[in-house]
Amino acid sequence: MNTVERLEAMTDAGKFERLATLVLRKSKSNYEALIQLGINAKNQPIASPNDGFCLIPNSDPAHFLWAQHTITQRAGLRDKWLNENEGDLVKAWQRAQVLQEEFPDAKFTVILSTTQYVPTERSEPNLLVEDVYRKAKELGLTVDIWEQSRYAGFLDASRDGQWLRKEFFGTEAEMLSLDLLVELSQKSLATYKNRQFTNPDNWITRQLVDRISLRRSKEQATVRLLIGESGYGKSAAAYSFLEKHIEFGGAGLFIPEDVIQDSISLEEALRKTLNKLYPNLLSKEVSLIHEFIPSDSRFVIVVDDLNQTANPQALIRRLVNWAKSYSLIICPIWPRFRPLVQDIESKGEVDVISVERMSISEGIRAIETVAKKADIEISKLDAQSIAGRLQYDPLLIGSFGELLSEASHEQIDDLVENIVEAFVERCVGETAL
Repeated sequence: MNTVERLEAMTDAGKFERLATLVLRKSKSNYEALIQLGINAKNQPIASPNDGFCLIPNSDPAHFLWAQHTITQRAGLRDKWLNENEGDLVKAWQRAQVLQEEFPDAKFTVILSTTQYVPTERSEPNLLVEDVYRKAKELGLTVDIWEQSRYAGFLDASRDGQWLRKEFFGTEAEMLSLDLLVELSQKSLATYKNRQFTNPDNWITRQLVDRISLRRSKEQATVRLLIGESGYGKSAAAYSFLEKHIEFGGAGLFIPEDVIQDSISLEEALRKTLNKLYPNLLSKEVSLIHEFIPSDSRFVIVVDDLNQTANPQALIRRLVNWAKSYSLIICPIWPRFRPLVQDIESKGEVDVISVERMSISEGIRAIETVAKKADIEISKLDAQSIAGRLQYDPLLIGSFGELLSEASHEQIDDLVENIVEAFVERCVGETAL
């Protein structure tokens, strides 16, 4: 079924009202404040004289909008819109009379919205569209008719429309939009999560993540290197930063090292990454990502793990050359590679954040956090002892946290002593299943 056919076949009034409201809000800036009135929290239609209403912000003179949505068949539209007692235009006019007492210079617009095709041929007797315009003029109202072809045009030909078409009708989008980019960011984050040795849900938020966030607020280099030994939590911090960024409505992607190696530009690396996440996207769309990034944000890219490649230095330099003003590239690397990039660091082309071992307070808090999740009571003194025995290593503490819920209080010492073996044994058992 094409979009026109899907619209005409809609039988769920609440679903159409949700779709129509979202389309209207995205179609015109004056419609962004439209309040949905005709459905409840369960998306069920409720009795209301209007399906949508708002005062256009900052309008002078005041300009009020009403929206009336219907899945009524074509034969019933005339009565729905033009009935002298209960028609949508008359109901809007009645409300306008009340508002005009307080806003004598106000303007009033009624949006008549339908899933049906509304003929406009002159050959049709008593042409509905013309009669609607005549009646609106008589009542001193402006009318905006959104019918089947207009909705289909928006859903098929605009970026936001294709996103809504995907969400409501399951027709995959070909054009990128901010909503789709955020969805793909969430999918990419899930891919990055699956690459972690331990479950990020058991991690605690380190001060390191705050340090990255604070740096991000300044206009500095667009490539940020997290430099620290293996097991110090570089990837965990990069993941947590990306997760937080996306959680607050930002967009970003995880790009593995092999994609960086096999690409000749950032656009190609992004295209390969997005194509894997969403094959329907037109290849040219990746070059438009910057258009969807708000001026107070950045498109965050996490590149991990360059340490395992044959030439990390060359790839870091490649990232610096690729960097765009709208992007922020986060890249965890080992300390032994830092001397190889000191020249670009001295020029301010990269921003370096040193990643140290967990502090004592972070280690204690980490143990207390995982113990609380496992519903096991551990004193602060014991938490410090356990963190120390686990060398304040985020990876080992994360592994300990994942296994703690399966251990009794008496088994904690053995679990700490044999944490690596226990975690590997569990992973092998899960793989066998």
